[in-house]
Amino acid sequence: MRKILFLLLFVITGITQINAQDSLSINDLIYQVVLNNLTLKQADQNIKSLEIEPELAYSNFLPQINGKVSYSVLGPIPSFAFGPEVFKLVPDYNFSTTVSVDQLVWDFGQTDMKSTLGKQNVTIEKERKNLTTLQLTYLVKQIAENIFYLKEVLKVQNYTLDLLKQTLHQVEILKQTGSAVEYDVVNTQVRVSELETQIRETINSKKSLCIQLQNILNQPAKNTFLLKGDLILPDSIISYDSFLAYAMENYPQFKILDEQKKQIDLQKQMIDQSRFPSLFAFGQAGFENGIQPSIYHVKFNWVAGLNLNVNLFDGNRRSLQREQFSIENEAVNYQYDALKNNISSELKQLIDQFKTLYQNYKTVSLQLTQSELALELGKARYEAGVITNLDYLEVQNTVAQTKLLKLKIILSLVLTKDKINQTAGISLVK
Repeated sequence: MRKILFLLLFVITGITQINAQDSLSINDLIYQVVLNNLTLKQADQNIKSLEIEPELAYSNFLPQINGKVSYSVLGPIPSFAFGPEVFKLVPDYNFSTTVSVDQLVWDFGQTDMKSTLGKQNVTIEKERKNLTTLQLTYLVKQIAENIFYLKEVLKVQNYTLDLLKQTLHQVEILKQTGSAVEYDVVNTQVRVSELETQIRETINSKKSLCIQLQNILNQPAKNTFLLKGDLILPDSIISYDSFLAYAMENYPQFKILDEQKKQIDLQKQMIDQSRFPSLFAFGQAGFENGIQPSIYHVKFNWVAGLNLNVNLFDGNRRSLQREQFSIENEAVNYQYDALKNNISSELKQLIDQFKTLYQNYKTVSLQLTQSELALELGKARYEAGVITNLDYLEVQNTVAQTKLLKLKIILSLVLTKDKINQTAGISLVK
C-alpha cells in the first residue's frame, strides 16, 4: 500500500513539473526562482549555519569533561640514603588515569549577550536573503515582461509582413498591366526582406531572454517552456509619500542597518560586562602511582575547587573598543541617512518618469488611431491609383512604427512601475 501511495505521489509530482515547465506564469517563475535559485540556496545554508551560534554560546554552561591516561619513565630518580637503605621519592615509572570536569557557574550575562548577538546575525542574514530575493524576483519579472513585449512586437511585425506581401502581390499585378514599374516591385521586395530579418532578430532576442530565465531558475538550457501572460498597461495612480513610507518600514537594507545598530549597542554592553569576573567549578578524579608512602601502588585520588577569573588590567583595550564601536555606530547612521536620501531621490525620479511616460502613451495612442485611419484611406486611394506605391508603403510603415512605439512605452511603464515597487521594497513573493 505504501509503495502504491509513493508511486501515485511520484506520478502527480512529475505531472506538476511537466505542466510547470510547459506553461508558466510570472507567479510560477517567482515561485521557481525562490525554490531553485542557487544564490538563494546558498543564503539558506548561511542562515542555518548562523542559527547554530546561539546554541553554541549556551554550550559554555555545559560541563567540559576530559579523560587522560599517561605513562612515563623518569631518570635520574630523586632519592636519599638512610643508613644502608636508599629511599626513592618518586617511582621509576609513573602511571595515571584521570577524568576532569570544568563547569562555568556564572559569567554575569556574557553568554546571554553572545547568544543575542548570534540571533541578530541570523536576522541580518535573513534580511540579506530577502534583499537578494527582491532583486532576483524583479529581475525575473523584468525578463518576463520583455518576453511579453517581444511577443507583441512579433504580432505587429507579422501583421505588417502580411500587409507588405499583399502589397507586393498587388504591385506585381499592376506591373503586368503597366500601372507599376520594376522599381515599385524591387522597393517592396526590399522592405519585405528587411522585415523578415527583423522578425528573425526578434525571435532570437526572445530565445536569449528565455535562456537567461532558465539560468536564474537553475534549469538546463535545453528545457523549453511557454510563458503565459501579456504586456498589460499598469495603473496610473501612484503616490510618492506612500511609497517612501513603505520603503522606510519594509526595505530590507533599512532593516539590516537597524540590526547592525542594535549589534553595536550590544557589543558596547559586552565590553562593559567583560570587567566582571567569571566563576568556574572544577573537579578531577582518577588513579595514579607516586603517592607516599607506597609510591609504586596505584591509588585513587581526587581534587575539586572553584576558579574566579578577574581581569585586573586590559591595557586600555575596553576603552579603545568602545571608541571603535562609537565610530562604527556613527558610520551606520550616515549609511542609513544616505540610503534614505538615495531611495527618496530615486522614487521621485521614477515617479516623474512614470507620469511623463503615461502622457506619452496617451499621445501615441491618439497618433496610432490617426495613422490607422490614414492607412484605411491610403489603401483605398492606392487601389484607386491616386497615390503611389511608395506613398502607400510609407503609410504602412508609419502604422507599424507607431504600434511598436506604443508597445515600447507600455513596456517602459511596466518596468518603471516595477522599479518603483522594488525601490520601495514591495515583495513579489506571496
